[in-house]
Amino acid sequence: MSDAEKYPLKTRDLIVTDISPSQAPTRLLWSSMGIQAISELPNVGFTGDTLQRPSLQEEFSHYEGSVLAIDPSGRGKDEMGWAVVNHLHGTVFIPGFGGSKEGTKKIT
Repeated sequence: MSDAEKYPLKTRDLIVTDISPSQAPTRLLWSSMGIQAISELPNVGFTGDTLQRPSLQEEFSHYEGSVLAIDPSGRGKDEMGWAVVNHLHGTVFIPGFGGSKEGTKKIT
């Protein structure tokens, strides 16, 4: 099996764009066109994979809801992780995420 068949989700399947903490585009369109590829960010996927900008952003609207998810570090033996997830019209936006090896003592 090739890597493409073993790992069907690629970084090029994501749309990467700046978003507001309070609102987002009501409609985003993904495009495989080379002009939409982001060359300023390092490729952390497979060779030849890219990150893509949206090809269309129309009107903006406030998020319908938000969730802060925290994966605690337990007794400090692993890294604590967190992510903020917003949603609007069935689209998920991730405006922030991170982690800390110091557990919940230090969240930046």
